[in-house]
Amino acid sequence: GTRTAETENSMKIDHRTRFLDTEERREATRQFTIDAGHRAFHLLLDKIYTDKPLAVVREAAQNAYDAHLQIGNKAPFFVSLPTDLNPLLVVKDFGPGMSEEFMLHGYTRVTHSTKNDTNTSVGGLGIGRLSMLAICDTYTVESITGEVKRLYTVYLNEERIPSITMMDEISVPGEHSGVTVRIPIAKDLVYPINVAAMRALRDFPRNSVTVINGKHVPTEYHIRTELFGLRKEHEVDHYNYRTSRSIRVIMGPMAYFVDTSLVRALEGYDGYADFFKEVQHLDLFVGIGDVDVHPSREGLDYSRHSQRKLKAFFDTVYPQIKAHTNQFVSSHKTLLEQALASSILYSHKLRAFSDNSCTIE
Repeated sequence: GTRTAETENSMKIDHRTRFLDTEERREATRQFTIDAGHRAFHLLLDKIYTDKPLAVVREAAQNAYDAHLQIGNKAPFFVSLPTDLNPLLVVKDFGPGMSEEFMLHGYTRVTHSTKNDTNTSVGGLGIGRLSMLAICDTYTVESITGEVKRLYTVYLNEERIPSITMMDEISVPGEHSGVTVRIPIAKDLVYPINVAAMRALRDFPRNSVTVINGKHVPTEYHIRTELFGLRKEHEVDHYNYRTSRSIRVIMGPMAYFVDTSLVRALEGYDGYADFFKEVQHLDLFVGIGDVDVHPSREGLDYSRHSQRKLKAFFDTVYPQIKAHTNQFVSSHKTLLEQALASSILYSHKLRAFSDNSCTIE
């Protein structure tokens, strides 16, 4: 049990330090990568979306809308909703189409997007096309470019990894370019998809989309300015009464409900706390890309960038809301009309904003 000098020396820690030169550091640097196996895709397909029917309609419609913006096509794109007799969701646009090169080498790259360098398109995250596989195992994409129609099948292979195969190629002289996506819908999802379509399409501009087997009911407003709007009740509001009353941020044709309890707690919002607590049915119109959203596009990402942008935006819009609510009441000539206008502000919890508010005795 007696320690020897040799034992003690062998237990000493070598504290020598060797600094790597620039070339050695470069050689010893690696980027993290993602193992794109079935587990990774399972997370993207099954866990990222809390409302899968809404995600499918939203992503397909956004892609069609962006395709028309890309070439300045003001004609509507088409959405054909599923029925019990024909359980198929079809979204057809007349944009530039997608080339064979992109379909086989770009469409298959998760997070790859052609919209990253523009703030005119709604998309840009490069994962929306996976949403379709969250509700089905296969769907088809028909793309026309250069008067050639190509048909692709997108599917989950035996390992549950998304894959794509080109099935056909046909010459179609004179046909307009564009993309048609056909998604088979399970019987129990036919009704949820139809409800999701009303919700997802409500903020698309009027005449920008034609809905088959359904209808496009755009959001309407009591007051509508460039920066904000006091919206009227909508057909889909009764499906979720709580969120239907909330403040929304609108970017392009997409709406994101504001977590008012979270916003009230943010630094710099003290003066607006009561407003955010009370006001209802208010839409705030911001530029595409002005605030961050979750990858699922189901809500806002309250990053520091978003917090700064929202605070600066609200500093601007808050006095305008007060001015326009006053004008909304005073613009009506009779006492009865003013009382009705005042009651509308009351329903939005904004009557206190108006110096001219009145009631019918």
